[in-house]
Amino acid sequence: MINDINDTNLNKIFSFKIWPTIERYYSEDSTWGVYVFKTNDEIPGTINQFDYDEENNIMSNVHFSSLIGKMQKLVLNTEYSIKAKFIHNKKFGYQYETIMVEQKVPKTPEDQSVFLQSISTTNQAKVLLDIYPNIVEDVIAGTDNVNLNLTKGIKEFTWNGIKQKILENYILSDLLVMLIPLGISYSKIKRLLNGEPNPQILKQRLLDDPYIISELDNISFKQADQIAIKINPDFLISKTRTIAFLKSHLQKIGNDEGHTWVNFDVLEHAILENIIECKDLYNEIIEEQKEFSTFLYIENDKVGLKYYHDIELNIFEIINKLANSRPLEISQENIDRGIEKSEKDQQFKFTEEQIQVLNNITKSNFNVLVGAAGTGKSSLARGILNIYRQAGYMIGCAALSAKAAKRIIETTGQNATTIHRLLGAKNFTEFEYSKDNRLPQEVLFLDEVSMDNIYILNKFLSAVDNNAKVILCGDIKQLPPINAGNPFKDIIDHKEFQINELTIIMRQALKSGIVVDATKIRSGENPINKYSYKEVHGENEDLIYMFRDNAEELNSIAIKSYLKAVEQDGIDNVVLLVPRKNNCTNCTKRMNAAIQDLILPDEKCFIEYGKNKYKKGAKIIHRVNNAEKGVYNGDIGFITDIINDVTYINYQGNIIEYEKEELKEIDLAYAMTVHLAQGSEYDTSVIVLDTSHFMLLSNQFLYTALTRAKKRALLLSMPYAFKKSLDEDKSTRNTWMKYFE
Repeated sequence: MINDINDTNLNKIFSFKIWPTIERYYSEDSTWGVYVFKTNDEIPGTINQFDYDEENNIMSNVHFSSLIGKMQKLVLNTEYSIKAKFIHNKKFGYQYETIMVEQKVPKTPEDQSVFLQSISTTNQAKVLLDIYPNIVEDVIAGTDNVNLNLTKGIKEFTWNGIKQKILENYILSDLLVMLIPLGISYSKIKRLLNGEPNPQILKQRLLDDPYIISELDNISFKQADQIAIKINPDFLISKTRTIAFLKSHLQKIGNDEGHTWVNFDVLEHAILENIIECKDLYNEIIEEQKEFSTFLYIENDKVGLKYYHDIELNIFEIINKLANSRPLEISQENIDRGIEKSEKDQQFKFTEEQIQVLNNITKSNFNVLVGAAGTGKSSLARGILNIYRQAGYMIGCAALSAKAAKRIIETTGQNATTIHRLLGAKNFTEFEYSKDNRLPQEVLFLDEVSMDNIYILNKFLSAVDNNAKVILCGDIKQLPPINAGNPFKDIIDHKEFQINELTIIMRQALKSGIVVDATKIRSGENPINKYSYKEVHGENEDLIYMFRDNAEELNSIAIKSYLKAVEQDGIDNVVLLVPRKNNCTNCTKRMNAAIQDLILPDEKCFIEYGKNKYKKGAKIIHRVNNAEKGVYNGDIGFITDIINDVTYINYQGNIIEYEKEELKEIDLAYAMTVHLAQGSEYDTSVIVLDTSHFMLLSNQFLYTALTRAKKRALLLSMPYAFKKSLDEDKSTRNTWMKYFE
């Protein structure tokens, strides 16, 4: 019998107590769940049944229904207080949609036993309660002090798992009560706990400064501000709010635009536009920061985060020390033997310009090697490393991306790795090698340095030994780094350091349409006379232009051309390059999904994560640094199997397991943005430009895209998009390094 199905109750909110009996579905990723529950409360839409309590030999009339929505993972047969909306679903009938789910803290020995048995074994629950009868309450209060020598069968790993489940179910539910009504989801609360694992401390921190919520990805200051004022309206006019805005706004400018400082008028305009109530407090804070800098650095009309200034100053000071230190000892014999070996390996002689650079680089412990595509930077790198290898020095080579590191190995024969691997990354901010534990290598070669923002270059240089030799190599006309600063350009512009620029394009490179046209584009010259249906450039006929007026037509040609190139060169040696990841016809998300279906049309084994589908056999790229797994941003692999929501990915013989929620760390890797492919080279590149990419286009962008191809490039574009790509990138980054003497 269904209890009170009067539709006037639909969409009303009810409060009641439940005991979940069946978990029909729960996703840790989305925190969406479906549970069957029983309740003793008279609420509409429930099914009445008799329930027999074996322990007390009692038959009672209880009510059953379904609870759906976002919530923490519920423990079966445990009491919860619920606030939920009564709804009707055409397929599933009457249900309750969660608004609030709060768990009762078990205090009696019986309640604690029931709960512990739900998250551990019966024996483990008994062992814990026999020695610590109030263990659940103690964990919640933070007063637990378990002696694992007394807990038979329960050692550190098992106990940590039990303790974590207690915290997640009880103290976490306290945070849920506070934050979910304010729009902070369960998954975001769990991410906050990653930064502060003690929920009680986190709760107090949130009450003191709810703006720490903006530390989460995808939470803007505006969202955090709304939440903070709901928690405490007094924050509307407060220094806490003003400081939070200043930090958030300046960090956003750094990450989005690359600037590490702005003029005061820019900042004042932002204050008036976003937190006008705090204008007077802003002026007060600025005066305080001028006198005693704690989080801002101010110089004349410039203001930025002190954090940025300190990083850039540290980079400059390290470089200065290296440049003024005594150069590593190297004999002319070592130089001659290194050059001789390199020329033998590459089967051609160095030019006079290159010989001069090779000799210059031995004269200082800090050097920059810069040059356009085709000028022989890779050959010079081989020569430099051979010189110091001949002298018996310990050498380390690295680049930001895995593909760029692999290219160092291919072109120099010297082992290389990502910067994060070289430094022994433990997580995003911690490294094995640092200023307190210096790298052992005596010669360090860093390639594609134009990709490196101030964060990673600072980590690298801080870990270099004071007497080591550093060579930074790159092409200043490629895209600037993602996030704050542009240190490679700043170092070159400073003109106080040993800058070695290669200017002459190698004879063999002049046969390449890719190199010749890229050189023209680099200097702002248009290599196209007429925007025709198809045009082939270069003595090697290695660059093809095709112009169309329709984005869908470009998409179709690009995917067909990509698949044809894969047949010829192999899937590892071809890339499809576009400017954008999302929200247009020619974006990586749409193109990757289409290519995966065409390459693996009959594959039935797949896994879905959010809106993404990954098939067995798919080519993927790892997008973050995961030191625990031993995979880093830019590593390419293939899915070898998917079993019980565990995905197995092969990275060049290294099989890594991914739980479903860890799939947020990967993307399909057939199509990439030019930013992501920077530092890599492929036999064949297919490049697509249309007018929806307008804001991203510049000659830096087009030059970087073209120079990803070693043997063949196909550039598909709308005429107007190509013209826009020839515009010089006039956006300059305001950085403190310009002002260091």
